[in-house]
Formats: sequence, structure tokens, C-alpha cells
Amino acid sequence: MKRIYLFAAVTAIALAACTKTETTGVSEGNLIKFDNAFVGNVTKVDVSGTKLSAFWVYGQYENSGNYVTVFNNTKVSGSTADGSSIWTPEETAYWINGKNYVFAAYSDGNNILNSGVLFTPAEKKLSISNYTVGDKDLVAATAIADNVTASTQTSVSLSFKHLLSKVRFTFTTSMADSYTMAVEGLTFSAVKTSCSVDFTDNQVGDWSGDTGDYSYDSISDFASETDAFVEEYVIPQNNKTLKASFTVIVLDESGEIARKNFSDISLAYSGSESGTTQNTWTPGFSYNYTAEINLDNIIDDAKPITFTVTSVPDFNPATDTPLTIE
Repeated sequence: MKRIYLFAAVTAIALAACTKTETTGVSEGNLIKFDNAFVGNVTKVDVSGTKLSAFWVYGQYENSGNYVTVFNNTKVSGSTADGSSIWTPEETAYWINGKNYVFAAYSDGNNILNSGVLFTPAEKKLSISNYTVGDKDLVAATAIADNVTASTQTSVSLSFKHLLSKVRFTFTTSMADSYTMAVEGLTFSAVKTSCSVDFTDNQVGDWSGDTGDYSYDSISDFASETDAFVEEYVIPQNNKTLKASFTVIVLDESGEIARKNFSDISLAYSGSESGTTQNTWTPGFSYNYTAEINLDNIIDDAKPITFTVTSVPDFNPATDTPLTIE
């Protein structure tokens, strides 16, 4: 029986959102506005084709050594018009001359985090705690505006970063598409629940948390699909000792002919993509583990059907037939 190996390829997760922000109304010169809300790459928002459409912002300014709240987990919604992005806070706030402002924003797949978020403006830090990874793309950004001139102050520009990684499994086979090859029970155990991270000055810190099981959807038939894969968001972490397991079922028109459980499949990343680290899932990168599975990976004595051509005879010559030409 042949062993199977998972090979990991990695790409930066990329998506994106927008350009100019406009706010309409009277005497808007002192309004605090947001624009250029950009996400370096996509997620389940990326899987479903949805872009960043909402984020939640914290904002404070320094006043004699203390910080005064401007925004406190305030929703900012975005829409696209004529190729430009318009971002509108649910609450209106105004610039104050000469003050130094600090902002932090996040979006959990266009959803709010109702707890576990702490903003520390003096450190330009957004702390997230008790987070359990799911099917949402968690992104965050920080920004500052020093010694502002209220009447001419430009909008706050936010460049979001992915706080999570994404792990994909792609299955292929050289078997005929008359077979059905399904994958079930694809799981691995890794840090997943009650997780915490500090996002400081637009940099993602190290995650910590408790171990849980990542369970992937089944693949109904990778023999007939040209791009059969499943993917999930994961907490960035060391993957040197992580192992995956799954079951492959093979069927033909008569029904199931074989199945095998594969376990202890290493997920250690050994690539060299710029920005990544070996044996680690890095925030903002998508890791694709690929495996080719054929029947000889499942059945010890599996032998593919082959053909031998013993002969292709030449044409036998017939007697020449003269043409009658008058």
C-alpha cells in the first residue's frame, strides 16, 4: 500500500475594499470620517464573495495626560458608489483642534464582538479575548491623527490586517471518474477556543488559547471534481506536531468497494514563502495542503487495469485490379 503525503502551498490572503469616503451634510468640515478602509486579503467573506461592509471602531484623544472617548465600539458601515467607498459611523463625532487621536477598528466577518474587546489608546492596542474561531474573517486596524486642525483634517485611513490564518485541503486522484471518491471526518486538534491576541500599532501579536477540534465539511466526490477542496479559518500557531485525520470512501456503480481511515498526517509547514515561518501558520496567509489518493493508497493488493498491445497487423494486400480507361 502506498503512503500519502500532504504538501502545503501558501498564499497571502487578499481582499479588499475601497477608496474614497464621503460624508454629506451641513458644516461637515470638523466631522471625523473614515476612508481607504482596505483589507489585505479575503476570508469566508472571501469564500462567499462578500467584501468588508462594516467594522466597529474605538477612538480617543489625549487631554492633559488622560484619554477622552470619541467612539466606543461604534459601527461604521460601508457601501460602494461609482467605484468609491463611503463609510458612515452610526454616531457622529468631531475633531478638536490640537488634540492627538488614536483609533482602533475590527470586523469579525462584518459582525460585532459584543464582549472580549479592550482598547488601550496609550499603547495603540486592541486586545481580543475569549475568542473562538469559526467561519468568520477577523480583521483589525489602528490609526493615529496628531495635532489635528479640525477644519482641514483628512479622513482616518484604515489598513486592515487579517488576525487569522486559513487552512485548505485539496484532494485529487488519477482514478477514472466512473468512481466516486468521498472524504469524511477531516479533523485535526489545535488551539481554537478561549483565544486571546493583542493587536498593537497595526501588528498582530501571538495568539494563546485552548485546544479544540477543527472539523471540515465532507467532500462528496473528488474523482469527478476538478477543484475539490474544503477550508476553514484557524488560529495562527505552531503546527510542527499537528496531525490531521480523515476517511476516504471509494464507490463504483455497484456501491462501496473500499474505505480507509488516514491518521497522523503531518500538518507541519515547510515552505519558504516570504513572510511565513516554517512549522507555523502565520496571520494573513492561506495554507493549501494537497494529496493525491488512488486505490493503491487504500487497498494493499490494488492493481490498476492496464493493457498490452500484442499486435496490430498490417493490411493484407489484395490482387491489383487494372482500371479500364477508354
